[in-house]
Amino acid sequence: MSIDLLTNDDQEASTSTQPPKDTPTTHNFTMDDLSKLLDIKLENNKKSIIIDLKTTIESEINKAISKLRQEITQHTIILKNDQEKIKNDIHNINQKIKKLELENEELKKQMQEIRKHDHTSNSEKVVDNYKKIVLYGLKEYHQETEYDLHSRIINIFHEILDINITGYLEEVTRIGKFRPRQQRPIVIELISKRCTKYILQNAKQFRNTGLAICEHLDQQSLQTRKKLREGLILARKSGHHAIIRNNALIVNGSVVQTQAATTTNNCNESSKSIEPERDAENTSYATNTSSYNFRH
Repeated sequence: MSIDLLTNDDQEASTSTQPPKDTPTTHNFTMDDLSKLLDIKLENNKKSIIIDLKTTIESEINKAISKLRQEITQHTIILKNDQEKIKNDIHNINQKIKKLELENEELKKQMQEIRKHDHTSNSEKVVDNYKKIVLYGLKEYHQETEYDLHSRIINIFHEILDINITGYLEEVTRIGKFRPRQQRPIVIELISKRCTKYILQNAKQFRNTGLAICEHLDQQSLQTRKKLREGLILARKSGHHAIIRNNALIVNGSVVQTQAATTTNNCNESSKSIEPERDAENTSYATNTSSYNFRH
């Protein structure tokens, strides 16, 4: 083999072993592909992230909705229970109201019965008061018997009015508690209104005897009569002609103040509210007694 051939072979071998130089066209293609691959990868990652976010958001929303539903369900159950309780309370209240209405109706009936009874009792008391008079100034003896008191009263009416009331005395009662050296008024109940009226019409006969006779008045009538007498005194001090007649104050011939009819029997304070002397012009006094069968 010749030296030229060896030299050519070595050159070819060295030439074949050296790497080929990249051309500009080959380098640009590779970068474009890499850029595209990166864009595709980024797009895929972006889509993956969006999908993950959507999944996470949907999951959280579903959890929140589920929790909200549970809370709403619990609140609904609580509200239903409260509603049932309120219904029961309303039912119980209605039952109580019905019971109270029945009791109220019963009380109304009882009040009506009581009023009827009171009206009847008051009517009876009014009738009883018409049969009662009050005697002032009669000396009181300690431990005096009822019989002795009756006898003294009978004798007094016989001596002063010349009448016999033996069969007309129903009841005799002193007013208030016993006190030494004080003469308690005596309420005398008669069985005849005619007898009571006759005694009151002739009450002026008791003047200058240390005794006095007045009609029996209940507590309210006493207060009203007291006001009437105050008006009477005031009118007379002013120079007017004033009298008390038929439970009315008459000044200069005109009725100024009237006394309402009352029906109670409370006489415990009558001795403090009534003046013993009766006005001479209070009543028209009858002097003819021949028509009364209780005359002695």
